[in-house]
Order: sequence, then C-alpha cells, then structure tokens
Amino acid sequence: MYYQMIPLMFRHQLEENKFALTLPIGQSSVYSMNVADIGKCVGSIFDMPEKYGNKIIPVAGDKINGKEIENILNKNLAPSRYSYANTNLEQFRSFGFPGVEDIANMFEFFQTDKMQRDINLTRELNKELESFDQWVNKNKQLFI
Repeated sequence: MYYQMIPLMFRHQLEENKFALTLPIGQSSVYSMNVADIGKCVGSIFDMPEKYGNKIIPVAGDKINGKEIENILNKNLAPSRYSYANTNLEQFRSFGFPGVEDIANMFEFFQTDKMQRDINLTRELNKELESFDQWVNKNKQLFI
C-alpha cells in the first residue's frame, strides 16, 4: 500500500476535525511505502546489476497496522482526530467507488500475510527511506 493512498481513499470526514480511517486490514499489519522512495530503490538496483539483476526485490518502507496508522496521524495532524474503523472486506466492497473490487482484493491478499518485504534491504537501496510517520510529518498539507 502506498502512503499516498491514505489521505486520498481511506480518510472520511465525520465532523469538523474528526475523521475515520476505513482500511479493511483487520488486526493485520501491512507493508507500505512512499511512491517516491520506490524510484530511488530502482535507481540503486540499476546501479548494481551484478547484485540485483534477475532477482525479485521485495521493497517496503514500513509495516504498520490500523491502530498504528491512527496514532501516527493523531500525533502529526492535531487538532484533527483520526480513528481506525476496522472495516471488513464486505463493508469496504459496498462503498461502490470505481476500482473498489480491485482494492478490496489487494487488502484481502494483505490479510493472508503471504506478502513478504524486506525493509532493511530497502534501507540499503535507499538511505533516505521514509517511514509512514516521517512521510505524514512532511506531507500534512495532503490531509487538509
């Protein structure tokens, strides 16, 4: 999941300065990453084809659950308050926006815990890798 998806797709205003996060991840933690960090990782991979050529490189910037996302947003975006709404996949699919089925399938896969990423390797590829907390702090304007 990309960090940029949170303010665009999963944040729903309940009232002034109060928001719900409708992420269908249950109690699972999901790998996530800043889109911009992927390019820096790819650049490092191209710079070292002897080490990374013909390999699958499992990159991620963070692994976080819904409650951790809520806490990070509340820490960085006060006075706004966020609450993690543990939305199940059936509820999420009912939202009916274009592409909802594809996104629900992605989250269903995340819940299987079959996706494995290597955050330490990602940090080797991109020394400036941002955690979700760092990204939110730098991108508060996306949540306004």
